[in-house]
Amino acid sequence: MTRRGVSFIELLVVMIIIGLLARIALPHYHEMKLQAIAAKAAGDFHAIKLAAYAYHTENQLWPDEVGAGVVPPELVPDLPEGFSFDRNEYSIDFENWSLPNGLPSNPGSHMLIALTITTSDSTLANIILLKLGHSTLHFTVGNTSTFALVEI
Repeated sequence: MTRRGVSFIELLVVMIIIGLLARIALPHYHEMKLQAIAAKAAGDFHAIKLAAYAYHTENQLWPDEVGAGVVPPELVPDLPEGFSFDRNEYSIDFENWSLPNGLPSNPGSHMLIALTITTSDSTLANIILLKLGHSTLHFTVGNTSTFALVEI
């Protein structure tokens, strides 16, 4: 006697196994996706930092303050074509702050050049902070972190 097809029990067992594998894989997939987005944010941070330093080296000035999600026009020549400060998962704000009283840690400083990265996802905000926070002075409030490029 030859059988054709599969029984209901065999199909049910295969569906349970696939369901279990999906249940194990999906949380890891989401974590890996957030890690990749945070790595992209860190790469953007470093690209902007290099562009700002290049502009400063050529002009002895820092780019002007602009709104969140807006690329400072002074940085456009030194950033990749089509570079955006407004990503789907996060936005970047170039900061150029005058500090009349300095910073608490350095009262002699009179200017802070920084990048603020804002996201609506608190888990992503924490991962970005872990990727960038150890290497630079930073301030964090909620899902917004400001990372210093230079204090003068």
